[in-house]
Amino acid sequence: MSDLAPFVAACIRDKVVLDLLEENERLRAVIEKYEYNAVEVTGSAGFPVYSSGQFNVDASYEESDEMWHISLDQKSGCKLDELLNVEIRKSGAVAKLLDLEECGGFVDTFSGNQSADIDIVLTAGVGIACIEIGIKVEGIAEERWQSLSRLTGSDFVACLATACSTTSAATAFFQYILVDGERK
Repeated sequence: MSDLAPFVAACIRDKVVLDLLEENERLRAVIEKYEYNAVEVTGSAGFPVYSSGQFNVDASYEESDEMWHISLDQKSGCKLDELLNVEIRKSGAVAKLLDLEECGGFVDTFSGNQSADIDIVLTAGVGIACIEIGIKVEGIAEERWQSLSRLTGSDFVACLATACSTTSAATAFFQYILVDGERK
């Protein structure tokens, strides 16, 4: 056996260790980027998680290059009477759903759903701080649906808030978030 054998073995081992360290750093960067781009719709204080999505998975929005579209994966339904407590979380930032500035909304008539299963769109903010949230609501009473379908804007949100406080049987499912802003 050569006197160089221990030296060669140490060099090979060091190369393996260096490769493993480099791979760990790369994986840490991927995880950091994933966590930074994660968006969650949750209950108060972050629990339960109703829906989640990623900015970098399907951020394309065919109608505008300045808009981000995040499709949300359903984790669980939100009872309508809990809707006022829903929070949107991204990178440590938290916003209550109905406390967003200049919040308005309307029933999405393009979906073709019947009164037992309606699509609602909530909007908040203006310009670069604008956000749109698509929600499907199941089990809402016919008279409440009729009231909601005739209203838009802040009147819609006030009627929805009344429905939230009086209706616990209906369930909301978060479909998407559309955010106006520059892509990075």
